[in-house]
Amino acid sequence: MAEQYAQLDRVPQALRQWSLWVATHGSDAHLASVLNSRCWLRLRHRLELPQALEDCRQAVRLDAGEASFRDSLGWAHLQSGDAAAAVKAFDAALAIRPVAYSHYGRALARLRLGDAAGSQRDLAAAREQRPGIDENIRREGLPVAGDAPQQAAR
Repeated sequence: MAEQYAQLDRVPQALRQWSLWVATHGSDAHLASVLNSRCWLRLRHRLELPQALEDCRQAVRLDAGEASFRDSLGWAHLQSGDAAAAVKAFDAALAIRPVAYSHYGRALARLRLGDAAGSQRDLAAAREQRPGIDENIRREGLPVAGDAPQQAAR
């Protein structure tokens, strides 16, 4: 039910359904996926970011080998303003499976840390792997490379 609400962009209803499900399925094999979905919805809408981070961390603890969970954790750190932690999470995701979203997120985190060259390499990799990724990222409600805040190089 929560997935349906999320697809309809009915965020409060989706979060409520996931919370009810998580409360009653503590040992379910799908718990990590549900936590990741709830994290992703929260971070896309910049809602309850501390809870989003905790959901992502718990999903990674439950299934450390799933690259998408580490990718979501990277985006959650990025949305929370912790670029250094985001880079670590994206590095871990990319070590498991190189995905355009992880390259893109790491590019934004590197840019915030003042690593323009590393950021450009990751953006190029993301765009080569998935043409049109900038628009996909924008549709998800996430920061886009041209709009991302930068810190001065140190």
